[in-house]
Amino acid sequence: MVSSIRTRRALVGFTASLLIACGDDGLPVTSEASSSTGDITTSGSTGTPPGTSSGTVDESSTGVGSTTSDETTSGSSSGSETTDGSTGTTGEPSFADPRGYTLIAPLGSRFTYLMDADGMEINAWESATFPANSAYMLPQGHMIRVARDPSPAVELVSGSGGIVEEFDWDGNLVWQYEHTGPEILAHHDIAVLPNGHVLIVAYEMHTVEEAIAAGRDPAHLSMDGLWSDFIVEVDPATDQIVWEWHVWDHLVQDFDPLATDYDVVGARPERIDINWVRPGTSPRPDWTHVNAVAYNAALDQIVLSPRTFSEIWIIDHSTSTLEAADSVGGNAGRGGDLLYRWGNPATYDAGDPILDRQLWFQHDPRWIPAGKPGAENILVFDNGDPDFRPYSRVVEIDTPAQDDGTYPLDGLTYEPAAPSWIYEDPGTFFASFISGSDRISDGRTLVCDGPAGRIFEVSAVGDVEWEYQLGTSVFRAERYEADHPAWDGLGPEDLAPKGPLMIVLD
Repeated sequence: MVSSIRTRRALVGFTASLLIACGDDGLPVTSEASSSTGDITTSGSTGTPPGTSSGTVDESSTGVGSTTSDETTSGSSSGSETTDGSTGTTGEPSFADPRGYTLIAPLGSRFTYLMDADGMEINAWESATFPANSAYMLPQGHMIRVARDPSPAVELVSGSGGIVEEFDWDGNLVWQYEHTGPEILAHHDIAVLPNGHVLIVAYEMHTVEEAIAAGRDPAHLSMDGLWSDFIVEVDPATDQIVWEWHVWDHLVQDFDPLATDYDVVGARPERIDINWVRPGTSPRPDWTHVNAVAYNAALDQIVLSPRTFSEIWIIDHSTSTLEAADSVGGNAGRGGDLLYRWGNPATYDAGDPILDRQLWFQHDPRWIPAGKPGAENILVFDNGDPDFRPYSRVVEIDTPAQDDGTYPLDGLTYEPAAPSWIYEDPGTFFASFISGSDRISDGRTLVCDGPAGRIFEVSAVGDVEWEYQLGTSVFRAERYEADHPAWDGLGPEDLAPKGPLMIVLD
């Protein structure tokens, strides 16, 4: 069916020109200075302030994508109803909007914004620096984000961050952790665990000599060496690293029989081929480029998104740090080796490099939480490729997870053979980098077209039922529903709309 949608735009204020090198694969996100004013106004605005551009509210636009699914769940999150004071997670009255809220950290802004379904600002947090790149809500209205070190020791890799910041509801910086230096750099994403610990994605540098000793083909090395990813778990109460996992501990290669980890790549799918490179690319230091990390508490497992491999990886978090560097230990008994990988079997010398490939430079894999349609499946934003598949998709995959935490490999490639649900709109929907998706309790899926700054909701059958235009690029958007613990303890004045969202770009 073709359904009407509501399209809204933010007011975007420009205060200076900016070039941010935090787009994936070195793709910059550019905001140019502007003082022009529009001749139209948005709902709730009586004019166009100097130095801003106003957008439009389109009540009659329609849009339909296509889906492939064995589910027919649908729902509605639109409407103009207000909260009735129903109880939240603590049993205390909740004043949250039943439609929930959306959190965004525009790439060209030092502000992180929380907005409602009408495009009204609920809260804004100002930082001293730009995002790099994700932001999340925490209980009691706190917000945590990855921030860009204004004076990083290295700028050879994209998505550079180096800092994790936590703010309270009133905008006070209550925790800051720096993970940066000449040979390490936090970047892109974090995941907050149920115990409050924080998983941080980071690069670590390996010299040319170290890479060659590990079996890297020198033809695929730049003079800047090789940067691989690792994950650290930090306890904010002590600022201590309590667990870590490194790509470098789980390599395989069939290039140099005298180097370490020499074996048949196709026989070791649990290992990462140090000589995997994107076909047709020149040597560059940014090798694995993990752009997302998410955690599943029920499995005690982590999913990672190495963009340059065009696949997702699952690893065991139940290991000790020593076990995470080995191939034994943990609930699954595999140590820190990959438990599962999906999207591009060519990375482990399996299948057809085109016909069996599912993902192209993906972002934002996440398990769908319990209680939502598709619970325990993994949702992935599949960006696409301008040459081989010039459109984006959101895919849902039903992994073959076993009770013991393992994932069987019965044939040449990991199951499933195809996603269980797909949203796509070829010719219209193509976000070549950044972006993400999130399942909503009513069965809709929130989709973020990051480069275009477009946030929209699609039903299970592919109808676009709500849409918002930010007017600037954003890494991803996070939806928080009315029962989220972020709103516990907040009063009606805290959650009252403060006016139309106006994004300040520095």
